[in-house]
Amino acid sequence: MDASLEMPTATSVRTVPMKLVIDHRTMINAHLARTIGGKVSFTHIIGWAMVQAMKAVPAMNVAYQVVDGKPMLVEPDTINLGIAIDMTKPDGTRQLLVPNIRSCEQLTFGQFWSAYEQVVSKARKGQLTVDDFAGTTASLTNPGGIGTNHSIPRLMPGQGLILGVGSIEYAPGYLGASPERLNELGISKVMSLTSTYDHRVIQGAQSGEFLRAMENLLLGRNGFYEEIFTSLRIPYAPLEWDTDIYVGSAPELVDKEARVLELISRTARSATSSPTSTRSRTACATMPTSPSRRTGSRCGTSTAPSRAGRWAGSRARP
Repeated sequence: MDASLEMPTATSVRTVPMKLVIDHRTMINAHLARTIGGKVSFTHIIGWAMVQAMKAVPAMNVAYQVVDGKPMLVEPDTINLGIAIDMTKPDGTRQLLVPNIRSCEQLTFGQFWSAYEQVVSKARKGQLTVDDFAGTTASLTNPGGIGTNHSIPRLMPGQGLILGVGSIEYAPGYLGASPERLNELGISKVMSLTSTYDHRVIQGAQSGEFLRAMENLLLGRNGFYEEIFTSLRIPYAPLEWDTDIYVGSAPELVDKEARVLELISRTARSATSSPTSTRSRTACATMPTSPSRRTGSRCGTSTAPSRAGRWAGSRARP
């Protein structure tokens, strides 16, 4: 740990919308519950995205090393991903272990998920060996699981990158909003990713490209979820990220609904009016005035004080 203080590190930060990740995890776990069992966590998906992003930006899978007194850039030919595991000892104290998953770039998602669970199981049972810690090229830590929304972890010697994962939550300004209001506004939960890297061998632009690649993957680009679904034999297509469709603000919707109801009411009143009365009224309006109108008859043929008759004779009444 003291050796990490000698490393000149820098950190890049990116906030990622998590709606698509949440919905896909729900779909995946629903399928697993009906088939082979088990659960996929957010860390599984994020860790897999990290591996794919490192493959897309290989400049992040490097390390600084001094050989014969000379500084050297080390470029491993494999990705050994360290997984930070928080352990609670019997006496209540806590211990952080970082064993690794080897050759992640060669694994399918299903294999990565299985290897991840095996490493965690060995750690819980106290069965980890020295080999489980050797050769780590990059690490992943997820303090967001206990509510931390932003973390800048320590980078250990021999590694060029450690990714910190924040909590998955709505922005603070929306924490008090109702689910209906959040849906109306199209607000998604978000997550902060921090890329802390060795500035001697990695530049800020490369770190930024790496985080951008991670966001694109978590948003479903480059076949990210298709590969996961194929690996787990999920027999349907994943969801797609797209722009929301604006249908108007709340006042506009209320006004539109009122107009629709008014139109329905008018149509109903028109449908219940008498066709005979309508024809008579039209005929009276086109006939010339006659003395019979003074009697209050409708068209000179009746003396019944009908509604149409009163209307037609209102102008000729003495």
